[in-house]
Amino acid sequence: MGVGVSTYVQHENGGRGIPAGRALQYGRFFGVRPEWLLYGRGEMNAGQWAPQLTMLPVLARIQAGAWLAVDDYDQGPEQPTMSAALDPRYPHAPQYLREVQGDSMNARGIFPGDFAHIADFAESGANLNTGMVVEVTRTRDGGALREITLKEAEVLPGGAVILWPRSTNPRWKDPVPLDPDDGSEVEVRVTGILLSVIRRF
Repeated sequence: MGVGVSTYVQHENGGRGIPAGRALQYGRFFGVRPEWLLYGRGEMNAGQWAPQLTMLPVLARIQAGAWLAVDDYDQGPEQPTMSAALDPRYPHAPQYLREVQGDSMNARGIFPGDFAHIADFAESGANLNTGMVVEVTRTRDGGALREITLKEAEVLPGGAVILWPRSTNPRWKDPVPLDPDDGSEVEVRVTGILLSVIRRF
């Protein structure tokens, strides 16, 4: 399940509370309802609780490395789509896919050619937490140039945010500050939350 043994043991024996997102993950794995895991309420069996497949838009590629410039790609009748399961944690947030380029996130199991399943951050209602893998958008020249990348967030005491590559490639080691304080007319903001990765074989 991608969960550390010590973390799982503490969840299993009650020594540590189970976050809602983790309960959803456990529920999927064991075929039970997450509310039954968390509170002991309702039916144990997942029954009709199952992934809802839909066609999600495939937007421009995202760089797991340097910034990747993007155009206004989100509209148009020729926009490609791909079948994927909607993530029920963010029912009101638009969800979409981006093909990954680069290896700056390979230590988190995100490889070139994978499809990143992302939810719109602003619409998700989620709080940014340390360890989240996020889509980051950088705009320059008054919004004329837009670039995107994938990074892991670290929220520091006081609320400052640093965005880290997680790579076995020594080329990718420098963090990106969410709020650069160098006087430049550059805006860096989190625009999406990584929900899952779809790997093609």
